[in-house]
Amino acid sequence: MASQTLKEKVLQSVNKLEDDSILQGLLNYIELESDNDSIYEFDDVQLQSIEEAKQQVKEGLTQSHSDVNKEIEEWLNK
Repeated sequence: MASQTLKEKVLQSVNKLEDDSILQGLLNYIELESDNDSIYEFDDVQLQSIEEAKQQVKEGLTQSHSDVNKEIEEWLNK
């Protein structure tokens, strides 16, 4: 698909959106991708989550991708 046609389809889809959270997500993604020189800064909540995740890895509290997928399948099939 030509870039111009693709852009037109994207714009049409965006114009139909009413969900602010989706629009905000799209804007965040576009801004992130268009500004490759910027440095992303985490807020305090994000930094705390990262530290908790690091600690979980150190303690061996992890699951494989396939195990997680199995759990999701089981949950979805209930």
